[in-house]
Amino acid sequence: MPNIEQNNFNNLVTQIETTHQTLQTQVIKSISTTLTIRNWLIGYYIVEYEQSGEDRAKYGSYLIKELSFQLSDEFGKGFSQRNLRNMRQFYLSFEIWQTVSARLSWSHYQLLIRINNEQARQWYIKEAVECN
Repeated sequence: MPNIEQNNFNNLVTQIETTHQTLQTQVIKSISTTLTIRNWLIGYYIVEYEQSGEDRAKYGSYLIKELSFQLSDEFGKGFSQRNLRNMRQFYLSFEIWQTVSARLSWSHYQLLIRINNEQARQWYIKEAVECN
């Protein structure tokens, strides 16, 4: 390299690499958090539609199927019947948004909603957050 001090150049490369990696990690976390919020809200909307202001749902078996068909047609992947059922269960398992940790991803919550015992679920949430 002509007229470039190698040590300064290496420092420049290191700074750029560090900045890139740090911001890339932040973007990934931001996307994960946003998807978790979206999925909780979709679960909320489904439950509210099913219950129509009532305490218990009176929904037909075709709701999830029809939603999946229409949303998949419009947005593509991510709106399978199974995923929509998981979003619904996510909301039912964590009806108070403040109980949802931004430090956990949608993948974490898909596993956590399968745990029926509330104390066990809270223990796993604490462990997942603490262990990153």
